[in-house]
Amino acid sequence: MATKSKAKAGSVVVFERNQLLSLRWSWRGKRYQFSPKLRADVIGQAAAEMKARQIEIDMATGQFDPTLAKYKGEMVQGARPMTGQTLLTEFAEAKAKLVAAKTLEKYEHVGKKLARFSRTKLVSDYTERTTILFRDYLLTEVAPISAAEYFSVINAAWEWGISRGWFQSNPWTAMISAFKVPPTESPQPFTVDEIQAIIKAMDESRFYRYYTPLMRFLFGTGCRTGEAIGLRWGVVQKNISQIWIGESYKRGSDRGATKMHKARTIYPSKKITKSLAESQT
Repeated sequence: MATKSKAKAGSVVVFERNQLLSLRWSWRGKRYQFSPKLRADVIGQAAAEMKARQIEIDMATGQFDPTLAKYKGEMVQGARPMTGQTLLTEFAEAKAKLVAAKTLEKYEHVGKKLARFSRTKLVSDYTERTTILFRDYLLTEVAPISAAEYFSVINAAWEWGISRGWFQSNPWTAMISAFKVPPTESPQPFTVDEIQAIIKAMDESRFYRYYTPLMRFLFGTGCRTGEAIGLRWGVVQKNISQIWIGESYKRGSDRGATKMHKARTIYPSKKITKSLAESQT
């Protein structure tokens, strides 16, 4: 547990007082101190350290709020009470015409996760300690990479709420920078023999023979399924030497940007070129 000590210039010290944690630092010759109302336990210590890092970053980047309202989580004038799920719902409604249907489904799913975690907790009651508890809860249900996506959505919703003037503190910012997704082993690609066996089995099946050209195209170009399904002849050069990949067809929605939102050009092999040419006749 942190003990009382002197803060160096540009740094924030976490110390314990009466079983609660407090922060102390100096900025432009003035000393600051406040208690984020966190208990002096493991979770409280982690939350206080996150708050300290946030203040240090703000001082270093010129974003420091000398009123401390940004760090105390005070509500602003004109704010209205809402739960985390309500905020996610309104955020999704505001973005409905700007994002894909699949993305809206994710917003709804994240909102439900927040509700299961705490159905009645108001946005104003979320603290750095809450984000840590939610992280621990979330990691018992989803993989770390999915949890990171959830945090990104929640952080965006909170920032949107701030932009609407409903509140001015976002406790999720520190968690976004602190949460690390452990590396995972990349999936092993099919071998040449495996690819040939898959295509052969499809070609010999009266149920799946129809999809053999698509499977050859996927294996031969490395395109995602949605990218291949969304292809149109307008993006293919007349001699089929180049194909522009900039759209993707997503289930339950219309055409949209590719998964990584980056366009690229592929150069198909002679076999793929021949297959595409034959499909035109």
